[in-house]
Amino acid sequence: MGAPRFIHLTVKSSYSLLEGMVPLKKLGKAAEKAGHAAFGLTDLGNMFGAVEATKYVKPTGVQTILGCEIPVIVEERVSAVQVKEHIAYIPLLVMNKTGWVNLCRLMSQSQYRKLEQGKDGEAGIALNKVLEFNEGLIALSGAFWRGLLPNCHGVKTGMVADGLPEARDVALKLKEAYGDRFYVQLERHGWAGAKGAEERQMETHLRKLATEMQLPLVATNDCRFVKAGDLNAFEVLIGIGDSTTMDDPNRRRFTPNHHLRSQDDMLAAFKDLPDACTNTVQIAMRCSFILEQVDVKQMFMPVWEFSGDKPVNDVIRDDAHAGLMQRLEDYVYPFCDGEDAKAAARARYEKQLDYELGIIISMGFDGYFLITSDFIKWAKENGIPVGPGRGSGAGSLVAWSLQITDLDPIRWELYFERFLNPERVSLPDFDVDFCQDRRDEVIAYVRRRYGEHRVANIITFGTLKAKACLRDVGRVLGLPYGFVGQVASLIPEGANPPPIQEVLDTDERLKARYEEEEDVKRLIDTALQLEGCFRHASTHAAGVIIADRNVEEVCGVYIDPRAPMPVTQFSMSDAEFAGLVKFDFLGLKTLSTVRMAEHDVRARYVPDFDIMKADLADTKTYDMLKRGLTLGVFQIEGGGITELTKKMQADDMEALSAILALYRPGPLGTGMVDDYVNRKLGRAEAEYPHEILKPALEVTYGVPVYQEQIMQMARDMAGYTLGGADMLRRAMGKKKPEEMAKERAKFVNGAAELHQIPAEQANFIFDLMDKFSGYGFNKAHTIAYALISFQTAFLKANYPHEFMAATMTYDRGNHDKLLRYKLEMQKLGFELMPPDVNHSEVMFAVEPADGEGAAAFNVRHALAALKGAGEEAMRTLVAERKKSGKFKSIWDLLARLEPSVINKRQLEVLIKSGSLDSLDKRRDWLYTNMETLLAYGGACQEAKVSGQGSLFGGGGGDTSVDAAAFMSGCKPADGWDYLTRLQYEAEAVGFYVSAHPMDAFREELEKVSSLKDCVDIEGFALEGGGACRVAGLVHGIREVKTKKGDRMGIVTLSDPTGQCEVAFFPESYAACQALLESVEPLVIAVKVQQDGERLRVSADNVKTLAEVLGNRSELVINIADAHVMAQVKGVLDKAKQGHTVVKMIVPSSKGPAMVKLPQRFSINPMMLAHLKGMGVIV
Repeated sequence: MGAPRFIHLTVKSSYSLLEGMVPLKKLGKAAEKAGHAAFGLTDLGNMFGAVEATKYVKPTGVQTILGCEIPVIVEERVSAVQVKEHIAYIPLLVMNKTGWVNLCRLMSQSQYRKLEQGKDGEAGIALNKVLEFNEGLIALSGAFWRGLLPNCHGVKTGMVADGLPEARDVALKLKEAYGDRFYVQLERHGWAGAKGAEERQMETHLRKLATEMQLPLVATNDCRFVKAGDLNAFEVLIGIGDSTTMDDPNRRRFTPNHHLRSQDDMLAAFKDLPDACTNTVQIAMRCSFILEQVDVKQMFMPVWEFSGDKPVNDVIRDDAHAGLMQRLEDYVYPFCDGEDAKAAARARYEKQLDYELGIIISMGFDGYFLITSDFIKWAKENGIPVGPGRGSGAGSLVAWSLQITDLDPIRWELYFERFLNPERVSLPDFDVDFCQDRRDEVIAYVRRRYGEHRVANIITFGTLKAKACLRDVGRVLGLPYGFVGQVASLIPEGANPPPIQEVLDTDERLKARYEEEEDVKRLIDTALQLEGCFRHASTHAAGVIIADRNVEEVCGVYIDPRAPMPVTQFSMSDAEFAGLVKFDFLGLKTLSTVRMAEHDVRARYVPDFDIMKADLADTKTYDMLKRGLTLGVFQIEGGGITELTKKMQADDMEALSAILALYRPGPLGTGMVDDYVNRKLGRAEAEYPHEILKPALEVTYGVPVYQEQIMQMARDMAGYTLGGADMLRRAMGKKKPEEMAKERAKFVNGAAELHQIPAEQANFIFDLMDKFSGYGFNKAHTIAYALISFQTAFLKANYPHEFMAATMTYDRGNHDKLLRYKLEMQKLGFELMPPDVNHSEVMFAVEPADGEGAAAFNVRHALAALKGAGEEAMRTLVAERKKSGKFKSIWDLLARLEPSVINKRQLEVLIKSGSLDSLDKRRDWLYTNMETLLAYGGACQEAKVSGQGSLFGGGGGDTSVDAAAFMSGCKPADGWDYLTRLQYEAEAVGFYVSAHPMDAFREELEKVSSLKDCVDIEGFALEGGGACRVAGLVHGIREVKTKKGDRMGIVTLSDPTGQCEVAFFPESYAACQALLESVEPLVIAVKVQQDGERLRVSADNVKTLAEVLGNRSELVINIADAHVMAQVKGVLDKAKQGHTVVKMIVPSSKGPAMVKLPQRFSINPMMLAHLKGMGVIV
């Protein structure tokens, strides 16, 4: 490659968010292939891709000139007193480190304008700031149409507004600030028609200005895509961002020349201005800055600044030793036998503490530990639950002493070197779990404590994924919505759906349509080019940066309107690359659940109850787990892991930890789980590869389960340091032959020198360690999470009502789980009471009952958990009830609550769910008269506003609104039959509460052979599975595609015990689809098996319940009340002629009389359910 003759200075990547089409990975390769020595990366309004330029462009040999087009506020005077602001862009290129810091500062300040402008605010910065922070930057005048100078009076073409600033004045200011670092930018894209004339006219004005002011010219091209042929796809991308279609005459248009043009093409385009091309090369030569990865020791580690003149290393030593003394008093000394034992324990713990402190301080991480300890202590002091630890950080005794973690690493045989290895310097990384409800309070504290400008969230990016990409592209292309939906539906659902190309290669239907239909081909071809482009920026769920300086100086910040604080302009990995230190503030729902249950236990039973002081040997807890009552227990509530818990007869924390480590695909497929269980239960003897390894493996009965055990084995047998053993563990994980050969030799030699172990035996043990290292898990993580598992199990076993109420509260949006919890409570001996406006709280709550033992309390359904009720509205309702007493009637309720609290949708939900039954049981009547009821509520509110007296009418008290007038306008209801009532109830609550339609057939179903309840299917599978039958109502159907592209259905079946999913493969699905979509109760013959962690239930055939049960020969209906007669007649009128004799017992003057109806009927199960619901069947 010869010397460059032209350099592109204004290239846009896909980080321009729907304004650029090419990811930086492809851009670097494309530039290299085209022979470009460098290019300027000037994304619109951001610097998101700066680190990726180093990662992906630098290795190609192409230089990236970092920069961006920064939004500048242009003020246009539209009258003597009114100024209108709009945004123009000026490209700034980074020459050196100072220029980078200044560009970060300018970009950040432009983002803060969004906060001033509100939710939809636009970024922008005043020109005087661009002039002030100019050092180390090169400025260009701006691109055609959107640039700074092109938007000034004297250059702007078309309708020139006199109120615009004069181009000469702006240019003069830039020249004075930037000197020879300011260039007048020219573009020649070859627009057709009027726009081409405007571009040429603008160039004339700019060149004239440059000549008059002696400003250098520079040739540029607004590069948005790689090849000229990408124009159509790019314009579709623009349409996605602008919400326009290709048929829109006002849409933005581009030219084929907006691609990454060749040097020859650009030289030819500017052949009359060769200096303008030469200047591009000169500018590139002036720009030498590139972001390099920051070494761990040089990272912008936050500094501890809250101990005056006292050195930080003294602070951490004093705090850690003081904290350790308290931990020993609380958790170690109570288990010591006498003062000598205490002294020995103290000596052991202090030795380890001093060892760790030496490493932490020497690595410069003392401030990191103190800061982490600080915000965790603040959270605990303010009643915010914090997890006991997560990941390898639980292996640090310093962390335990500083209250960062809550597990004694010496007691649980955890290793500091697994977290912070003195032989391999790496950044410490504490992942901290907080109560999800109050996590933001902790982050707010960190911002106050360490400085708002030093703390930021981390950015993430959303992309155009397959299905959404097809829909977006289809809209812009103007294709019919239904047509696009058909094509998009062929992309499988799921969290990680396959890319479009993969589906096109494997789905015969999509392939056929692609080959046969031009519109499908155009849709897919365009989507293939745009799939993966960045669509928007958002905020990382957990990552928070805390730095020793203003984050703006490192990477600039971005304002996400939905985030409570600024976010970095770099993604998580890029931020760490640039030297920023990440802290993970994770929200864990289970901690919120435990907090709520703990609060209720204190209120009801034990005022000083502390879950952290619960007895870890509580037999009641382990007895419950052994019975498999694990629903709601953290991490062990699934079918397979529940079965393992029962099988293992978990009876202590070590067992719980082992369950979490073993219940993973790797260990489950090796036989090591069975070995562990059999040895634990005494069915087999524990075996050790060598007696020297017994101390390392005894806790798991000779089966290596944890990574820490691999480290201990290397230390005990071959004399490794724990740091070296951690390096060995990592080498085994990476499987690099060279590293493994070195480690094998070191291990064999060490075993021989230390214990005279023969090479053959040492090699055998090394191979064994290597094998198990692939399955071993981090014990520091599993023991920490086992503690949360224990705490939730302890609460469930000892305080089941409070625990279930809390669990349901935090799963209130998951109605499938709520149904499972309802059934679990029945197993535990108490009930879920239906929602009721006079008894329910906003969330699930415990209330007294009439029984004894577990039945002394029940849990009441939450009003906020009703579908569409609205949490805030229900808070207002409950607050009014507590303030002024229970509601006396529906009229009283509506008089006391504003229409903004109870609108039509919310009233409907309260009616259908039965929440108003205590006021009026006539759900059908209430539903029929909703408009009248709401009108009454509105009238009461108007009277209240106008001050016309008290508003407690209808049910009592005086009111200026006459409820009687509204009552007289109410209409009679048609009447809901039994099943309609239940269906509406399930619609509002999410599941059947008062009864299940299948309850009507319980006696008949008991006679059906090999029938299983939904709740028992999982257990049946774990016992070996096989063929059986399930009966119920179809609750939902989800269509998916097989690898061949055929449609199959996943059917959710509901019965009184719960729900289960049944897979209908393509052939049976096609044959049964109509039946599955009916409302008939069904009986499905299925095959059940447990495939690893997955439960598989597949359908063989399906029949209606009527087919299975057959016809009744006789049906006796007892009409005790005359008003029921009409309802019974309504059911029989719908029945066809059949074989069932119907006899009716009816009231008469001489007492009950039996009447045999002359016609025989065909009574299907749904009719039978209706009649049973009326209570008329004998």
